Formats: sequence, C-alpha cells, structure tokens
Amino acid sequence: MNKKGICALALTLSFSISSIVAAATVNADRIFGLNRYETSAAISEKGFTKGSEVVFIVSGENFPDALCTAPLAKKYNAPILLSGKNRLDPKVKERLQSLNAKKVFVVGGTGVISEDVVEEMQALGMYTERIYGLNRYATSAKIAGNMSASNEIVVTTSSAFADALSIAPIAAMKSMPILLVDKNEIPKETTDFIKNHDISKVYLIGGPGVISDNVKGQLPNATRLYGNTRYETNINVINNFKEELELSKLVIASGANFPDALSGSILAAVNKAPLMLLSEKPGSLTDEFISQNKENIKDTLVLGGTAVLSQNALDYVWGDKERPVEEVK
Repeated sequence: MNKKGICALALTLSFSISSIVAAATVNADRIFGLNRYETSAAISEKGFTKGSEVVFIVSGENFPDALCTAPLAKKYNAPILLSGKNRLDPKVKERLQSLNAKKVFVVGGTGVISEDVVEEMQALGMYTERIYGLNRYATSAKIAGNMSASNEIVVTTSSAFADALSIAPIAAMKSMPILLVDKNEIPKETTDFIKNHDISKVYLIGGPGVISDNVKGQLPNATRLYGNTRYETNINVINNFKEELELSKLVIASGANFPDALSGSILAAVNKAPLMLLSEKPGSLTDEFISQNKENIKDTLVLGGTAVLSQNALDYVWGDKERPVEEVK
C-alpha cells in the first residue's frame, strides 16, 4: 500500500474510533411500563427519586385539560401522573404512596377524572384539590391563575397536543402559563386572563393552519413559532430557546400520542432539557438537530416502550441505521 493509501486508512480508522467513543459517551435510558399509566409512574421514579409531597394527577385518556399542567407542576417541583377516568392504575397508586404525597392536584372536572379516583387518594390519607373550569379554556385559565405572576405566556391550539407539549418544558422552566385558543377565536377565558394579568409577550405555537393570523393579531406582542409539521414545530421551538436549555440532556417521546410526552414534560423541565418529539419519519429538521448537537448530548431519556416509539426511530435519527428511501408514486 502506498503512503497516500496508508494515510487514508489511518484517517478512516481515526474517524471510526472517534465515532465509537462519542457514541459510547451517550447514556441512553428507556423509561416505560406496560401501559401509559405505568410509564407515568416510571417517569416519576426517574425524576423524583427523593419523593414529592405534591403530585399532579391528569387524565391519561383526554389531553385538553392536561396540556397546560407542566408550568404549574414545575412551581411545586412535582411529578405528573396519569389516571383513567374511574380508577387509579395500581402502579400509579403504589407510586403515590412511595412518593409520600401529601397533596394531590387533580386537573380537570369529573367528566375526565371522577370522584371515585379522588376518593381512592383520600382513602390513602392524601389531601386533594381539583383545578377545573366549565371547559378546556376555563381549566387552562384556572391553572394559569394558580401560577406566580408572569408578563409572558404561551398560547396554543386546543384541538391538538403536539404544539403544547413541544413548549411545555420550556414554559415550565420560564414560569409561563399555557393558555388555549381556537383556530379563529380567542375564548373569553383566555382574553380575560390576558387583560387581567398585564401580559406583554406571547409565544404563539403553531402555524396559521391551526391558529389564524386574525387570532395572532389580537394577542399582545405575539411571536409565532411553527413548522410545516408537528416535528418541525417541535424543533423550531427548541431552537428558539436553545440558549436557555441544557443540551447535554435530551428527553425523547413519541409525537403520535400524548401520554408519555405529557408525563415527561415535567421531567424535561426539571433537567432543563428539550423534549424532542419523534417518529420513524419526523423529517429532515429533526435529523439536522441531532446531527448539529450530537457531540454535546450525553444523556438521553426515551419515554415509552418500543410499541409507542420504535428502536428504528431512534436508530434512524442517530444515524445508526439508514432511513429507507420512500418510493415515488
């Protein structure tokens, strides 16, 4: 072999060894249970090893009331656990006890979490307080009203979960309430909160297809953050607040379903980590984000089992496996 060939081989080996070393420094941990409720309990075990006197219980079946919970949970440094409408999952009940919870905030009315669930917790000696309104907008305003004063808020759509969950950890870190709107209208509850709390800055999450420019124009000093898909919006939100995040850590959840990302939003917040939504085909912006930040990421927390977030999705985004080329039809 000539001298050029030897140099090329040495350079190739050097890069290969460097890549292996870099990959070895990333601590990957998948957090999951047999269902969404068990996963929420497992997430709280990871994030709240010393227990928590305050806990938030939200619906694992419906997302609107629960979407705005993370910023208030961060105020108390409290975990978010999921419940069915009529009963606590045994693992969640067990986790409530191991946390030594004294007070439980139940988010949403009896239509999403019944009094039977409340009575289960009261029987364990826990004080419960329900935070709710007549609708999802009123509930979000009630949650916001329980937070410390802030002149900045987040506004997202009430009809989908991904945009709210993309910014939930960041909103929690910055003590910004999350309020809901319709595509073409700002509900009275949201308008009243803005008027009564001297709001001077709004981060509007989602494009004109989910929240119209007419709505944006009615919000004070609104900055719209969005992309063409939920995954692009997710990355654009993360990049906008990049300087305030700890990018050595990354929380990853499915972008197709809300429960794991919802429970994990508070885990991301307490770690000052971005919450990245993922699927097997999230788009080039997600791949670019990982490529640009791969050297800095040391710890990844993957929420949910392979049934909700496949190993292929992770292998593709990390470049460990080449994405299949889609056929042109």
